[in-house]
Amino acid sequence: MGDLLPELEERRKKELELAEKARKKRDELNAEAKKWADKRDEFNAVARECLDKAAEHQKRRNEFNRKARDAKKKRDDIVKKISDLRAKLDKLKRNFLPRDGKPLGRLKRELKELEFKQMTMVLTPQKEKELIEILSRIKAEIDRKEKMLMQNEEIRRLVEEIEALRKESDEWHKKVEEYARRAQEEHDSMVELYDKATKARLEGDKCHQKFLDIKAMADEEHKKYLEHMRLVRDYDKIITGLKQKEAWEKKKVTYEKKIIEELFDKFKRGEKLSTEDLFMLQKAGKI
Repeated sequence: MGDLLPELEERRKKELELAEKARKKRDELNAEAKKWADKRDEFNAVARECLDKAAEHQKRRNEFNRKARDAKKKRDDIVKKISDLRAKLDKLKRNFLPRDGKPLGRLKRELKELEFKQMTMVLTPQKEKELIEILSRIKAEIDRKEKMLMQNEEIRRLVEEIEALRKESDEWHKKVEEYARRAQEEHDSMVELYDKATKARLEGDKCHQKFLDIKAMADEEHKKYLEHMRLVRDYDKIITGLKQKEAWEKKKVTYEKKIIEELFDKFKRGEKLSTEDLFMLQKAGKI
């Protein structure tokens, strides 16, 4: 027993050292895992913030798209009304103007064609002069017929109404373009934020995987720590038991020595002893 106890105490010491080593490693890994968890939470917070902002841009985009649709409908309604009024105006013009000569619409088309020819073709001075004279005559004829038309009150009223509607249509068209532009800006911002959120989420997922890997390593070290501490407690029980047994045996030996000495004193004094007492003295080598 004397040799066993130091050996057990040495084993206990080694297990305690291994437990402390595992505990230290576990705590280091848990600290590292926490850093990755904090990074993960930061990326996830960025992703959530981007998604919230993207939702706001999406809401504004949808509102601008709705306004653009409403403005387009109003513009298209006005354009249709203009088209109907122009058809009515053309009919009035045809009925009002004398039937001699070319129609006003044809004159205007010829004027545009000749003006285009003048701008795009290389002409001799003579041809250029002839073309200018033709243009002047056509313009004069157009001007004469338009003045004649404007003498008609109904035609004049329709022209003014069409012009007013055209201006109103232009205003609604500007609104359509403005709303569409702003809707596109909101859409671009939304897409940019969704991309940013996706990237942040992916980085967060990487950090989370790191956290899981390191946490698993920390858990393994914790299991080692618990196992080593279990062995330490087992050694404590064994060592305590051995020490208690050793102490009890020492007490027993001391007690037996005391009994032997008392019996031997009685023997020397010639007092009567039992067979068992004599056997004990003989066994102890006293007689």
